[in-house]
Amino acid sequence: MLENNLIFSLIVSFVISSIMYCINYKKDTLNEEKRNEIIILFGVTFTSIFLFRILSQNKITQPSSGGNLSSVNYKPPF
Repeated sequence: MLENNLIFSLIVSFVISSIMYCINYKKDTLNEEKRNEIIILFGVTFTSIFLFRILSQNKITQPSSGGNLSSVNYKPPF
């Protein structure tokens, strides 16, 4: 489940945003500006983690065109 970049990024971003919400939560002072900051924090952390996970993967697959060169037989067609 944690190998999926999207799910991992959503979980980590949600946890970070929840922690920041709990730290900044006061019944009288949670206004529109604080909510917007938490939403921006979620978006920035999600995007950063998602891009980092995609770019750091070592599973770069390159399509093989014809296989290994040493196994190709170069005989004339006649």
